[in-house]
Amino acid sequence: WRIIYFTLKIETPVNINHIIRSWASNCGLVYKKILLTRISALFWSIWLTRNEVAFNKKPTSSIVQVIFRGTHWFRFWRLLQKEEVHQQILDVCQALEVVAMEVFVNHGWRSNARLECA
Repeated sequence: WRIIYFTLKIETPVNINHIIRSWASNCGLVYKKILLTRISALFWSIWLTRNEVAFNKKPTSSIVQVIFRGTHWFRFWRLLQKEEVHQQILDVCQALEVVAMEVFVNHGWRSNARLECA
């Protein structure tokens, strides 16, 4: 959540109602739709990762993988939005990925570590 907060200035949620009401309360209709799509993509990536761990016995993904999976779905779902907001969605995805990578690199995590082990 800290990565998301630093990138998007969205506070940590308390529950689902808090997310929908608080995060979307002070924005226009177009931005509200984008925000709800962003929230959905993030939760979808968390859900998919949880299912992989619980049912397929895959090792726990790093938070960076979960964030990148969320940005993948957000990019894909941007096609459901009006064309004039597509670039804004791409910019948000890129910002999330950059901040996530910077946070982990600055704390000793090497993005190429997994490739070296293969």
